[in-house]
Amino acid sequence: MGIILKYIQKNPQAGLLYYRRLFPAALRQYIPSQPQHLKRSLKATAIDAPGALARYKEAHDEYERLVALARKVQTGTYDTLDEPMIIYLTAKFESAWRTKADEIRWQRGEAKDRQDEGVDYLLDDFRHWNADGDLEAIVPFWTKDATALVIAQGLILDPHNTDRFNRLCASLNEAAIVVCEAIRVGKQNQQKELPPSPRLNVPQTSGTIASKSFEALALETMDLAHVRVSEYTRTEIKTSLRFFREAFGKPVPAEITRAMVNEWLELLAKRPSRLPKEHRQTPLRELVEIYEGRTDIPFLMPQTLKGRSVYLAGRWDAIAAAGGMVEGQSNPFRGHKFQRNAASRMVKGFSASELRAIFSLPIFTAGERPDGGKGEASYWLPLLMLTTGARPTEVAQLLTGNVWQTDGVWLIKFTDEGEHPAIGPKTLKTARTESGKRTFPVPSRLLDLKFIEYIDHLNASGEVAMFPRLNPKSAAGNDLHASYGVWWGEYLREMGILPTGVTRQPSKGFRHVWQTAALNAKVPREAREYIMGHTDSGGNAQRFYGDWTALGEYIHVVDPEGPDWSKVLRWANNDQAK
Repeated sequence: MGIILKYIQKNPQAGLLYYRRLFPAALRQYIPSQPQHLKRSLKATAIDAPGALARYKEAHDEYERLVALARKVQTGTYDTLDEPMIIYLTAKFESAWRTKADEIRWQRGEAKDRQDEGVDYLLDDFRHWNADGDLEAIVPFWTKDATALVIAQGLILDPHNTDRFNRLCASLNEAAIVVCEAIRVGKQNQQKELPPSPRLNVPQTSGTIASKSFEALALETMDLAHVRVSEYTRTEIKTSLRFFREAFGKPVPAEITRAMVNEWLELLAKRPSRLPKEHRQTPLRELVEIYEGRTDIPFLMPQTLKGRSVYLAGRWDAIAAAGGMVEGQSNPFRGHKFQRNAASRMVKGFSASELRAIFSLPIFTAGERPDGGKGEASYWLPLLMLTTGARPTEVAQLLTGNVWQTDGVWLIKFTDEGEHPAIGPKTLKTARTESGKRTFPVPSRLLDLKFIEYIDHLNASGEVAMFPRLNPKSAAGNDLHASYGVWWGEYLREMGILPTGVTRQPSKGFRHVWQTAALNAKVPREAREYIMGHTDSGGNAQRFYGDWTALGEYIHVVDPEGPDWSKVLRWANNDQAK
């Protein structure tokens, strides 16, 4: 290990390793907080434990960056962010976004819905900012991404000269337009080759890293402190790695070729999509032999093969970004051709006739509570989504304490504050911008249907959750809407309301309906964005000041057309709220 061991010490009590290295005395005054040393836990008792070496490298890179910055400040010399470097960093940014977008595309479900919603919402802003050269909007929005790119490249910029940094932010905004337009038409996977790096500052592969298998490195990069990988994606990555291992064992990256990946994809194409219990642990090559020549069973679809390839292509890029590849080593998982499936038609929202049919269902007109509808959730969730325009996941995690009365006005609050009995801490999609936190009056339609009486009933029963029968699909999950959403879509199709052959969003469709109704009612943009929990699209810094809850008053003028409210029964305590 040599030099690696020089900066490693062990905690005598816990036995954990940590990286500890003194800063040069002459430079300490130029480092934030003027520390004497850098100390970072490796969260392991041995350097060859999973993730330990990656955490060591991260600490080592942090030390080198701090020292380099201190030397630049000490001498007053900085790196130049010239045009070739801006082009290179922008290309890296675009490539990483395309890879992530392609991974999300194959996840489907709520992750893809969030991506599509974000693209629809932000693309017009990016275009307007670019056309107007609006740096006051561009720079604050892209500063975090631009800073991360600069740091990862090992550049130290003059904090007093921001012209070139602003140019990088503008370049990222231009790239964002290209990626968003590609996502809209399903071409986010069309990658371009990265231009050569203007500055060869890529960490060299150590003997220890070079000897590790691609699978081991892929798993380690998911455990880096700055990397966020969802549980769903982790599971899909591990499954893809298992299939690759079953075909080729555990080769190191240098041994993996495009021909090998092609052979792997050919094997996957011959794997049945459904397996009997006795074959679920059978290795890939054996499965292919067992089912060779069968025509009476379905095999993995092209989109599934592409998804497997995309997950491992993303891991390859992550390993390269962490310094685990030799410079110039191409990604063998990227660029493969797959048969296209017939494009499905996506219809957003509901028509007035569909809304009339939905709210004429027995749930709303006869007091029925079908199996799978989670009791009173089957009645209130659609009504709340229709009248508030809130996201399905936000409505599903509401607590009884999120509804209260002030000065004779009943208010409802969407927030990530508080603990839900089934999932623990609540979450919001917009936690980074905090735009999802909003409070506004309870819509009058809900008051007429005795929503407050329902809340009182729950409080009297000692319930904390607004929908006590909602639970996540797995013990480790936090999505209360998922299982309900699947049932709701199936129910609408069984009742003949949603047609087959057309892709629909049975829950999120209410959000589109509310937005259309708000536009028709001429609700100001700021009020629409506040009530829906969107980030201010105007790039106006004033949105961070003052109390914007007054905008919630516009909830009273939004009343989507379609439902025949005279047929919708008011809520009554029928002992099914639990």
